[in-house]
Amino acid sequence: MKNGIVVDLDGTLLNTNTFKKFITFIGKKSLSKCNIITPLYFCLLVLLRKIRLISSHERFKDYILKHSTKHIDEKLMVEFSNELVCYENRKLLDLIDQYREKDYALILSTAAPNVYANIIGKYYKFDAVCSSEMPNNDDIWKENVNEQKKRNTLALLGEHNMKLSVFITDHYDDIPLLLYPKDKNIIVNPSNKTLCLLDKHNIKYDLLN
Repeated sequence: MKNGIVVDLDGTLLNTNTFKKFITFIGKKSLSKCNIITPLYFCLLVLLRKIRLISSHERFKDYILKHSTKHIDEKLMVEFSNELVCYENRKLLDLIDQYREKDYALILSTAAPNVYANIIGKYYKFDAVCSSEMPNNDDIWKENVNEQKKRNTLALLGEHNMKLSVFITDHYDDIPLLLYPKDKNIIVNPSNKTLCLLDKHNIKYDLLN
């Protein structure tokens, strides 16, 4: 069984919130094609989320992605992914390269949608990507986050005959995976809230600032 290093995307591999960038990118592309409906709809969803009429980030994300599906294709997502490269965490990439030299398998696990997470994973030469599937109108959509992310990530590792040896993230949302037994947790540029919650759960970690 091969050792696996699992890496989060937003705030970890990339020093940005990729979904916020995605909303802006699709809104601008829509305006460039004289489509004002999409950016107005996005603004309405943002407002409804801020005043809590959309109760969860998961539902907010569901609405955004369902509307975006008809406006995106692979070429557009490659263009968007290329714009994200400028936010790469060079210090973390150097660390990942050290693990790669030790023959660790590299897994990108993120709440970001697969339409661009897979492209980013391929760009940085990850062995596999665990991300949020695009929603459809038939099923209840589940974001790849918290316990869902833990289940999906461990299932993916199992499919590839890998074990979770190192986990790297920036956020307390990943506490379920941080609690899972492994050799090491590495926390990247955490907030004070994240550090407090990790200490509350007695999670051992190394810092990468």
